[in-house]
Amino acid sequence: MNWVLEIMIGLPAAAACVVAAVPRAREELAKRLALAASLAVLVLACVATAAFDVHGPRFQLTTSVSWIPDFGTSFALGVDGIAVAMLLLTSVLTPIVILASWRDTAPGTDR
Repeated sequence: MNWVLEIMIGLPAAAACVVAAVPRAREELAKRLALAASLAVLVLACVATAAFDVHGPRFQLTTSVSWIPDFGTSFALGVDGIAVAMLLLTSVLTPIVILASWRDTAPGTDR
């Protein structure tokens, strides 16, 4: 289950690049892609929450990758109880915010 957090980081970054590449004339497609990516992250956050054991070790779903071996540095990723709650909170709010901005009007209009 360590792959869940890695995908939760990579998926929004990849989706942002794809949405940025969508031409302005295809604005509806960009909105749909952003919503789809945020819903996929929400599903992954639910999987991470379900996989988290409250009676387990402090940090779970961990992964570590050597970054600069000559300096002895590495990239470590993991979540504790509060981090799981924050992941779930932001994953729920992101699709809501995307949907709230769905019918946003052009600058300079009366809304």
